[in-house]
Amino acid sequence: MGPEDQIIKDELFVLGQEVVEIKCNPPLKRTRDDGSILILIAEEWEPVHPYKNLKLKNGTMVSIDIELLDKHGKSFMPSSIGSAGGSIRADFNPEISKQTRIQTIRLKSSSIITVKRIIWHNFNPL
Repeated sequence: MGPEDQIIKDELFVLGQEVVEIKCNPPLKRTRDDGSILILIAEEWEPVHPYKNLKLKNGTMVSIDIELLDKHGKSFMPSSIGSAGGSIRADFNPEISKQTRIQTIRLKSSSIITVKRIIWHNFNPL
């Protein structure tokens, strides 16, 4: 079974130190073994070990905070943040069960970046 993606937001917006809340309609649910958030940004960047940060082409170090909330307000934080095919990938497995329905994504960044797209990515690892 191949990956399954759900586009959450497909328009430019600026992310900085203020929390941005994105409502998920329909709610997000895991349909494969792994569930991740993919974030595509306009700036050129590279991951920085231990993969909780990224470095912009201009040398600015950026950390991104990502939190998912279910319909009961339970909070889920990523187990890792890294790079996947040019996207920032935040992994939430195995913490989020297939029964959980995510209704809100909260994002903030230590420096201003421009987000182009956010995707809920479900896949089965090889």
